[in-house]
Amino acid sequence: LFQVPDKALSVIELVDIPSLNDSTGIDFVQLLCLIGTSYTRTHDFEKAKTVMHKAQALLEPASLSAESDSKVKGTLEEAVIQLDIAHLYLRVGFVESELGNSVSAASSYKKAMQVFNSTATHPVLSSKSKVNVDSKHGDPDVANRNKSLYGLHHKELEMVLKNGLACAIHRLGQTYSEQGKSEKAMQFLEDTARILNEIHDSRTEFTNWKTVPPLPFASRCSWEEVSAISTSMILSDANERSGRISMDGGSDRFSLQCFERAIGMREFVMKTVGSISTFDAESSLECFDEAKWDKRNMGCYSAMLMLIEKREQVKDKQLSGGEEKSWKMYHKFGLDTDLDLENAQTDAESIENEDGMLTKEDILFRIGNLQGKLGRFRDAIISYKEAEELTVAKLGTRDHPIVMNILHNLGNAYRAISSSPSRQSMSAKEEAIACYLESIRISQVFFGKQHATAAESMQSLAVLYMKAGNACLAISNEEQSDGNDDEFAYKSFKESLSIRRRENGTHSDLEMAVSLQQLGDLCLRKISIGEYNPCDNAETLKFVEDAMNFLSESLKIRKLLLGQDHVNIADTYQSIGIAHLNRALALESDVNRMNSETSKAFKALTSALEIRRAMSSASTKPIDSSKSSNEYKDSILMEAHCLFYLGRVEETRSKFDEAKTHYTDALQLFQAEGKRRLSQMNGQDPAHAVDLEGTLLMELEAINLWAARVLFHMASIH
Repeated sequence: LFQVPDKALSVIELVDIPSLNDSTGIDFVQLLCLIGTSYTRTHDFEKAKTVMHKAQALLEPASLSAESDSKVKGTLEEAVIQLDIAHLYLRVGFVESELGNSVSAASSYKKAMQVFNSTATHPVLSSKSKVNVDSKHGDPDVANRNKSLYGLHHKELEMVLKNGLACAIHRLGQTYSEQGKSEKAMQFLEDTARILNEIHDSRTEFTNWKTVPPLPFASRCSWEEVSAISTSMILSDANERSGRISMDGGSDRFSLQCFERAIGMREFVMKTVGSISTFDAESSLECFDEAKWDKRNMGCYSAMLMLIEKREQVKDKQLSGGEEKSWKMYHKFGLDTDLDLENAQTDAESIENEDGMLTKEDILFRIGNLQGKLGRFRDAIISYKEAEELTVAKLGTRDHPIVMNILHNLGNAYRAISSSPSRQSMSAKEEAIACYLESIRISQVFFGKQHATAAESMQSLAVLYMKAGNACLAISNEEQSDGNDDEFAYKSFKESLSIRRRENGTHSDLEMAVSLQQLGDLCLRKISIGEYNPCDNAETLKFVEDAMNFLSESLKIRKLLLGQDHVNIADTYQSIGIAHLNRALALESDVNRMNSETSKAFKALTSALEIRRAMSSASTKPIDSSKSSNEYKDSILMEAHCLFYLGRVEETRSKFDEAKTHYTDALQLFQAEGKRRLSQMNGQDPAHAVDLEGTLLMELEAINLWAARVLFHMASIH
């Protein structure tokens, strides 16, 4: 994660760039490249340009010196200098393109290509040369091992060179695409894909690169290994652009395949990098921004839908227009390696008969999933319903796993609306229940009574009844808890858990841990802490005992599968801490046992807080905090919750100063988060906010309730 802390930037500003002259020396090039990249990542492109040009001015004399020095000529040092020059041209081109200077950018990219291509013929990259010779060992086995290492070193050098070349070609393809030069753009995008697949072949030939000793490779301008993520980032863009170019007079079948590949690669990157909002792959000059990628994926799906509807409108299944253009786009990563359409059927026929091609109902289903992710639940419902109608018409039955999956996700969309304060919330809840029950029925018809798909819908049904899934609304759900709904939730979680226990595999175990966590939280919901409508002590102790059994098992599974420092571990520790606090309050007449329970509560809550703070400090800062992910927002609230309960523990132990500190910290977090969410409504019609599922208004009300609860306890201390 290429973050540039404010403290680092303040130090960087102290560097007197203009004072560095040509005699300063090559040693400063890496420093300048790092500074230039830091400015790039903070979008100060003018400063980045100045610094990169200064690095070029220092590096080019070194290149001329290497050419004239017989000791350096033909060595690895000379090759590295050439690669550094090429990478600098690449970065200068990127900065120029960000400044809107497309002509200058294209010129820099072309120079980078020329240097990369000339370096490819350098002696150290020839198959007969050795990057690092060790002649001390006479042992044949050692000699054979070293010979293998030399080969791997060559491959690694080739990967670095080819990745840089692919980046330059890709950026030129982007430039030509934006200028409307379709033929040129397609040529460069095709070459990009070909080179990146060569890198992929090299990477897969030897999977355990970590066993290879480091290269004697002191690059000053490239310091990141060429990863599958970087490759996928470039290929996703190349495929999307190729698909759009091909839509304009090219092959519709090819366009569909390109869009599908682009989306597939982005899904691969998102699964690989995990739950973060941004990720920089410096080696490919690409930046993963989840919000932007979701928008681009929606564009791909919309284009695919338009192409399929275009096919449907042509009665004779012959696409209108001129001669079909058959672009080739090489793509591996588990899909076809080559598209040869010269002897293919017409697009309409080949799309119709291609088993692997997405259908209209497939695309509508995926659009619904993306709309749900973006919070556009009403739009998602429309997409799911259309997908369901088309699927049932094609299959001739509802009892099919595809329909089951559509209904499950349709239930999720209705469930999201049911949590809003809109007039439709009650009807949405009933629709969600109907969808989940029908999905369960189909699963049982198709797979039998005890199948994981039924367990998934049972679990979602339980979450609907419990109104779980939103950390902010936990207090509202606690104060407005419906006993009947909680009983239905408890029953559904238990049924889901019963099926999960029969399943094998990590996914099933993790889902089982989720159900156990929710069951524990349901038991705790039946208890109100302290003065809030308390149960009698016997009831409290029974509910705590049940909660601890569920939570302990959940913690054991999560620790085994997720490690010690995962956010889900923090969730379970937090619930365990609350359970111990409840038990302590129920045992107030037994001082020793009460003190023991408050100590356990403090330990569990402190563990949760440490994990949350460690993750918060290590995570990427969102590009725009007002649009940060739900996971980021919930992490702030869960930290505030944790601080509140730590305050309750200290108050119970009569450590009032410590309690007040925790309450103050919690209050500051609640108030800051409330103000941040309130700022999202500036310039918006409140009625429009309600129309967008209304969760923002409910969350603000819930944050006020939490703040009021904190203030109540602070008043009690005083």
